[in-house]
Amino acid sequence: TWDWRPYVGGALLIAAATALGTILLPAFSPANLVMIYLLAVVVAAIYLGRGPSVLCSILGVLAFDFFLVPPRLTLAVSDTEYLLTFAALLVVSLVTSDLALRVRAQALAAERRANQNAELYALSRDLAAATDLDAIARAVSVRIREMFQSEAILLLADRPEEALRVHPPEAAHLADDDELAVAAWAFRHGLRAGHGTETLPAASGRYLPLRTSGHVLGVLGILGPD
Repeated sequence: TWDWRPYVGGALLIAAATALGTILLPAFSPANLVMIYLLAVVVAAIYLGRGPSVLCSILGVLAFDFFLVPPRLTLAVSDTEYLLTFAALLVVSLVTSDLALRVRAQALAAERRANQNAELYALSRDLAAATDLDAIARAVSVRIREMFQSEAILLLADRPEEALRVHPPEAAHLADDDELAVAAWAFRHGLRAGHGTETLPAASGRYLPLRTSGHVLGVLGILGPD
């Protein structure tokens, strides 16, 4: 569903920039007030997203012309030099918006990496303290639940020809016979299967084979949100 609220927020930013520009107009020439609109575009790019920031860029040019450039309250321009100012304002606004969005994306990516590294460190600590296979499975399940809001199970077989067993045992209710069949397929073929994959996508869970250099040890099942 399209969210209109960021666009309203962008329009309000331009309204605030125009109000501030109107207050400062007696003390400054219109060309010096362009930076107020550029600031509004940067704020929109950082906090509202690409669409609202582009809207701010366009509305900023129109508002600057209509409210601050003589003759005011009209889109007519008495000095043709302002046409260059309008073009520069639009181009600089769009470029600034794009740069601000890239910086925001890089900051979010760095935050995600930091969170993932923290979770991996916590998982390695839990695994070091685990005393048996079920304890390892519980540690993995807890960390996946915290990271992805999904339940996780380990399915392992003592020998390749034997049936998979769910670890930890108390999580066996998460995988019915149909889910176990999908996990068994992933185990036999060494390929991921289940929800979100091309193989047996109707399954509730996603099953990822746990590989070593020689063979598949088992399957990690992730059940829950995408």
